Amino acid sequence: MGSGSQRRILGTSTTTQHLSAETRFICSHAFSEVLYAAHSSLASSGVIELSNLTAPFWSDVLDRDVDAKSTWEFGSMEYADALNGLWNLAERYLVLTMGHIARNGSMSEQIDR
Repeated sequence: MGSGSQRRILGTSTTTQHLSAETRFICSHAFSEVLYAAHSSLASSGVIELSNLTAPFWSDVLDRDVDAKSTWEFGSMEYADALNGLWNLAERYLVLTMGHIARNGSMSEQIDR
């Protein structure tokens, strides 16, 4: 997911090849939208509290180990890095999907070909 992970359109793994191009496209766009919404919520709250459940996600977003007992607050480098990383991840998924849209707005059924 983060910069150290391989990114591609959601649903293009060998176990999900049965999904239609539209489904994969919609899932990838939805994932971007969720990341943007999370960014907005976290930016409004001014704090990110990590846990054993969220630390792996943030570790992947930031491409480094994070402490599951950390709290990142507005003004800290960790908080700024987390918000920037989340925004950039959303942008990368959006850009991936946009690469499959023709100038006239049409889409091919054959995303992976």
